[in-house]
Amino acid sequence: MSYYSLKQTLLRSIVNVKQIVYRILIFTLLAPVTLWGQPPEKEEPKKEWARNPQKIPFQNDSHWTDNRWQATDVGPFLTGSIATPGKPTLKGIAIRVGDRQQAAVCFDTARLRISAAWTGDFLRFGPRRFGLIDRPAPAGKLVFRTPKTAGWARGDQFTPQPAEITDLKVETGYTAPGSSVVHLPKDWAAYRGLYTSGQRIVLSYSVANTDLLESPWYVQAGKAQAFVRSLEIGAAEQTLRMAVADQTSQVTARGSSLATVSKGVNGSPVLVVAPHDKTIRVKLLITRKNVNAKAIQTLYAASGPVENLGQLVKQDRPRWPEELLTRGETTETGGPYVIDTLTLPFENPHKALFFTAGHDFFSNGKAAICTAHGDVWVVSGIDRHLKKLRWRRYATGLFQPLGLKIMDDKVYVICRDQITRLHDRNGDGEADYYENFNNDLFVSPKNHDYVTCLDTDPAGNFYFIHAKTGVMRVSADGSTMTAVGDGFRNPNGMAVGPQGTITASPQQGTWTPESSIFVVKEGGYYGYGGPRITSERPTGWDLPMCFVPRAMDNSGGGQVWVESKRWGPLDGQMLHLSYGQCR
Repeated sequence: MSYYSLKQTLLRSIVNVKQIVYRILIFTLLAPVTLWGQPPEKEEPKKEWARNPQKIPFQNDSHWTDNRWQATDVGPFLTGSIATPGKPTLKGIAIRVGDRQQAAVCFDTARLRISAAWTGDFLRFGPRRFGLIDRPAPAGKLVFRTPKTAGWARGDQFTPQPAEITDLKVETGYTAPGSSVVHLPKDWAAYRGLYTSGQRIVLSYSVANTDLLESPWYVQAGKAQAFVRSLEIGAAEQTLRMAVADQTSQVTARGSSLATVSKGVNGSPVLVVAPHDKTIRVKLLITRKNVNAKAIQTLYAASGPVENLGQLVKQDRPRWPEELLTRGETTETGGPYVIDTLTLPFENPHKALFFTAGHDFFSNGKAAICTAHGDVWVVSGIDRHLKKLRWRRYATGLFQPLGLKIMDDKVYVICRDQITRLHDRNGDGEADYYENFNNDLFVSPKNHDYVTCLDTDPAGNFYFIHAKTGVMRVSADGSTMTAVGDGFRNPNGMAVGPQGTITASPQQGTWTPESSIFVVKEGGYYGYGGPRITSERPTGWDLPMCFVPRAMDNSGGGQVWVESKRWGPLDGQMLHLSYGQCR
């Protein structure tokens, strides 16, 4: 069956579910009236059911360029798919280093390696679609980069064997050529998270059964320059080997005599750490090969003593202590349903962008709100008057966070690379530990493959929806991730109801005749990618609960379940939200 025949067949099936369509869409039709107050006395003119193309000027990417993100203070690091030279680092963290922030490195959380280091400006953001469609790229001069192998060896082997690879495209069933994001097995190496400490970033990860902390830095002495990798290595029962830099670099080590530098098979420097039963500390200086011994001594002196990273992570201070004030807007009518507005601080000293994407509430009534460009903000003063809303920047540098959930007053954020659990360990109102709650996510190299929404079921399991792998479940403790159902085209939203009912809404387009709402079942398939006909699924896909006409909702968002008797007849009902109509 052709796509167009399939579309006509499926659109005709609306007749068979017209009662369901009516029940779901009646709220959408009445929302502009009931939510803003009582129905008007005079009849409003009827809306057109079809768009008039002559009233909408043709637009393409050239009309959607906006480079404001380049002016934003994004914070001390930015997580994302970084366009490092050679091959991109799909799960990267670009980190500012140096006392004047005059250099940067990119850390690969999937392979635990420094994939690139550069001097000069931090990152360059593309202007297309507000910077969200293109990968951030190093804006300075490349100093070194490393091959796309493991940063730490298993035994003496840096390249995983096929049987050792955790290949997320195979696990999720997504097999587009060249789209694999390989994780090292967790018993080989695993990323745990990062700490902020003043200007410094401290990375936390494990290799085999050994706990490690690492903090990158940069120093200059005259014309000489060096990148620094400070390490705190817990007890190790076996020899550890780390790929430090590329073959164009020379590396010297200070600190423990148990850590020495040798050459790898391709001539690149390798740190060899002998077995030991107590924590050791090492400082590595990475320079060009033409830097002489005297300059290296000067650089070591400029870098300071070997650092105690365990103490460093306990020292942090607020970066954004100021509160931004806005005044909200309340609706004073006596109608049954009204909308109040929390005014966003669009004008702010960080030039942060407010493409709000997810929110939830703490037990004290404050709200946490994430934005598509990587921030989490906390807003207080949410009362019936909204006269003084107070905004604090809580976290930055996340990878396009498009969903947020608060559990036990901890903020969880779904990003394209992982679910991050945010901790404010010193109580200063800002996150200082960005914990990797689960990073088994597949990161697609495609620029339009977003990961959205974050919700929980009654058992505490987390759910989100991925553009390629569909609805995914992460266990309540973060240890496992499993697929629930797939076949959604560019989904923007999903929800989990109070009884555990999972709903999702894809976008009209290829193999998707119209925007729709699905009830997602275990092992379900929902059409995007073409029919998968089986004896249990003779139609080739699981049909939606309803289709939503394009003129009513051209781009579906998520859903929300009403759990309040104050909502009258809507209590216990599911409401569908429109991304395209912003309502």
